[in-house]
Amino acid sequence: MKDLTQIFDNAVWPVFIIDETAAIRWANKAAANVFRIEVSKGDNSFNELWAEDNEMPVELFIPFIRRGGKLDSPIKLLDKNSKPVERKLLISPVKSDDEFLVLLQIPDIGADSSKKKTKAEPINSIPAKIEPGISQKQTLDSARQLIRTVVLDFNNALTTILGHTTLILSQLEPKHKWKRALMEVEKSAERVAEIANELATFSHQEKESRVLPAGNINTLIQRAAELFQSTKGPVIEWNMQLEPRPLAVKFDEAKLQQAFIKILENSVQSIPEKGRISISTRNLLLKSAKQEGSIYLEPGAYVFVEISDTGSGIPAEALPRIFEPFFTTKPNHRGLGLAWVYGVVSNHGGWINISSKPGAGTTVNIYFPATDHYIKDELISEPSALRGDQTILIVDDEELIRTMTHTILTEYGYNVVSAENGVEALDVFSRLGGKVDLVITDLVMPQMSGRELIENLRQLSPGLRILCASGFIHPKPNPYKGFYLKKPFTSQQLLSKVKQIFS
Repeated sequence: MKDLTQIFDNAVWPVFIIDETAAIRWANKAAANVFRIEVSKGDNSFNELWAEDNEMPVELFIPFIRRGGKLDSPIKLLDKNSKPVERKLLISPVKSDDEFLVLLQIPDIGADSSKKKTKAEPINSIPAKIEPGISQKQTLDSARQLIRTVVLDFNNALTTILGHTTLILSQLEPKHKWKRALMEVEKSAERVAEIANELATFSHQEKESRVLPAGNINTLIQRAAELFQSTKGPVIEWNMQLEPRPLAVKFDEAKLQQAFIKILENSVQSIPEKGRISISTRNLLLKSAKQEGSIYLEPGAYVFVEISDTGSGIPAEALPRIFEPFFTTKPNHRGLGLAWVYGVVSNHGGWINISSKPGAGTTVNIYFPATDHYIKDELISEPSALRGDQTILIVDDEELIRTMTHTILTEYGYNVVSAENGVEALDVFSRLGGKVDLVITDLVMPQMSGRELIENLRQLSPGLRILCASGFIHPKPNPYKGFYLKKPFTSQQLLSKVKQIFS
């Protein structure tokens, strides 16, 4: 790589070297001049430069080029001012398949050579035809502001729906006649929550880098499987053998759970009337490198996931193309499902392999890089373990949220008081003589924001436990020196987080 950096360091066009996780390993001076990157810090991601209006989703870019795909049309990257810079990319592997050279052609490349140029075009200039005008920018900013408002209302409504629904589900007997219907409500609400999350991401002009938390893969798999176990369809025997003490894996919960849902959806759809789906996880500690088909695993710790079914299988001629964007064997499908799954797994540093024979079912093997320590489930499944008797102050300007949170917490033994804004919360806190064990507060409220409330409460009681509950995305896990719960949340997520704070 050293030879390449010497060759391209003073080139007048931007050049990057990125790895298979989209991390920018190196960039030349021209790239640093045009884009918002600080190469010396070593924490830049090529994904953060990706413009939202590219035809190919950013999740598919690395998997696409890793499989030898060629981009024939230009793509758009965001410059230092968050404006799209349209460039044709030239991509070449640096070493094997884990690093790539990305060269951005200069703006006038391929233009009419007969046109006389009296002055060289600065490298950080943007062709006029793609530079958004003031009115376009104002329209986009207005749209983003509208989206933020809509997402806020969405998340508050979804939190209420999910909270009440999951509370009732936790009280019903396993074979209650309404349990399946309520699980369908929960499933629909979670899908809408995914849409709201994507809208929230779009509404932020600057990409927010966040450290992925370490979690338990088993939890995501169990949730995904429950969605299909509760629905009508073919008679399926579910066989789950999950690692009792899985190693911790760093993952984006929403995206990875949707990836598991997509895999299981394909398995369920492949079973005509009756069949079996088997799911297993296990820790894998490699002291030396391992080759499995096209997968090459470096020595280290992994969590291995295997999902197999006894369905119709995949035709032999289609198997090599299943991860290609827009390729599908299903009528009226876009063909982005497995391509998206491949992108999600790859962006987590993982590997996925699918084997299948027509009429003999399909097996999906996934390897996720893991940490060297075990992790407990954040969700506590035993209802009695979720109970408590502490005093909790709920602060939220939405009455539906206050009512829902109050109902859940009092049902599990907590003493709950509430306030509809920060000013009222400080008054309630004073009237109780500061005898409050936990404050659960929204961050966006009239009169006094959640941030201001937290600052005031810290002055009154520096050691007070505070849980921030909000639908906005934050770059750090605990941005307000407290615990954080993202809206929308279920009753179990709320109770588990509260129990975690008091433990």
